[in-house]
Amino acid sequence: MTLSPAQSVSSTLSESPAQSALWSTLISAMERKEYCKAWAVTKQAVIFFEGIQESLKAWENPADPKYEDEMLRVGAMLKKWKAYLAELTFSMNTLLDWEIKHRVPEKWAAIPAYDYDNPHIFPLKTINSAGEKENRSLTPLFIPLSKHVIKLHEEGFDEEWFDLWDRLKPDPEKYAPYHLPLERPWPYKDIALRKKTGENRE
Repeated sequence: MTLSPAQSVSSTLSESPAQSALWSTLISAMERKEYCKAWAVTKQAVIFFEGIQESLKAWENPADPKYEDEMLRVGAMLKKWKAYLAELTFSMNTLLDWEIKHRVPEKWAAIPAYDYDNPHIFPLKTINSAGEKENRSLTPLFIPLSKHVIKLHEEGFDEEWFDLWDRLKPDPEKYAPYHLPLERPWPYKDIALRKKTGENRE
């Protein structure tokens, strides 16, 4: 069985005889279980908005556009949540690698400028002043980002998105709601998308 990044981090760390020094520095800022939840709900949102976007494209008639405004808005939502997912996945994969290698950085790289309303995906490799390739360094950005994602999840999404989903009926298999394998460390009800009314998406 293939584990998700969130589940891999959770299971690997929970099996450690003693909590690593790296996670000791993080635990006061955010429980790792909450970090896993942030990744899972972000994955959930990306699947949801991808389904709406693809269905809008299928329904839209270029000669008589009816969903132009919806296309623009869902594109913006998808761009934002994909950027969130890219950052959280990168950080989880890096932390898991460090944990396996028992590596603890002496200090964190500085958090880069990050616009939560219009985020971008950072390249994994860059070219330094000497013309050499450098791997991207992990920063603590994932901590405030995870808290931001969980806050958005608790607030819920506008009803219009769920109404649009129900009207367009995206492929139910391709865009099925995301479940963590074995419902661990979170059952579906805790990572399901929510409406602003507090109801979970079925």
